[in-house]
Amino acid sequence: MNLEILKNLPNIPEDEKFYSGYFINKSKEELQQWNAKEFSKSSDIRSPKTKRSIQSILEKFSKYFEGLEEDKKYSFHFFVGNDASHFLNLEKSHLNIISKYHKKEFWLFEEPSQQYWEDFYFNDKFCSIYEVKGEVLQHYYFTKTKFEERDRIKLDYLREYLMKFPATLFLQCKSKLLEKMEPLVEEQSGKNKHEQLWNTVMEYENQKNIVKLDKILGEMEKSPEKFLFGNEVINGIKNYEVKQVYCFPEFRKKLENNLPKELFNFEWIIVPKNEAQVVSKLNDLRGIFAIKYF
Repeated sequence: MNLEILKNLPNIPEDEKFYSGYFINKSKEELQQWNAKEFSKSSDIRSPKTKRSIQSILEKFSKYFEGLEEDKKYSFHFFVGNDASHFLNLEKSHLNIISKYHKKEFWLFEEPSQQYWEDFYFNDKFCSIYEVKGEVLQHYYFTKTKFEERDRIKLDYLREYLMKFPATLFLQCKSKLLEKMEPLVEEQSGKNKHEQLWNTVMEYENQKNIVKLDKILGEMEKSPEKFLFGNEVINGIKNYEVKQVYCFPEFRKKLENNLPKELFNFEWIIVPKNEAQVVSKLNDLRGIFAIKYF
């Protein structure tokens, strides 16, 4: 399995039942036992449509398991829906990631979750956030799907440590340890530390994108020929004319669900939908515009 395989999986309608996840080191018999239990549970589903959908998915598992050999153990990732199924062998690098971050032999999402798995298996661009803990700084190292609470660093060793793990952010507090450190931000809420830190990074990125939006809106009157609006954006994407797209989150989702993935070779600037004056200007532009290549 590689990143291109995940990126090229077909878009799945939001209302369609879909299973994604993995099995680690399972025999044919163990896999068939799991499938039999799932079939048994599906008999209790009241909605005929949902029952048919889930049993159709389980039939695809059954067909795949039937073709396996009896005396082997199997580790694979799966994407299985009503219309398509993909069973992908997990390589040593994938197994190492699962062992480090999930520590489970089985994982199931009842949804495609392609972006989750792309990040989990292939994203090595970790964020580094530092938080004051007494007289030291705690280093957190994470992506959206992976999280590590790493070293506690004394101030004497911080400069050297930051050369290896540059700070994405420092969490704001009144400690003198953070004098002259930047960017300093306030931690956002979340159900656990990982989610709190990820939400903090997302809020920081949102505020940067609002600044970018404000700046680019100032150029719009000076050079209108550089910009595409409304349906022009779709045509520009199809013709590979687009360098950047500024939009609200729902517009990205709509475009990705309705256009071939190979067209998305531009930069997204996703702007949060709040009451800021600069964001209201994007709303006046129907929530999306693009900058062309020149």
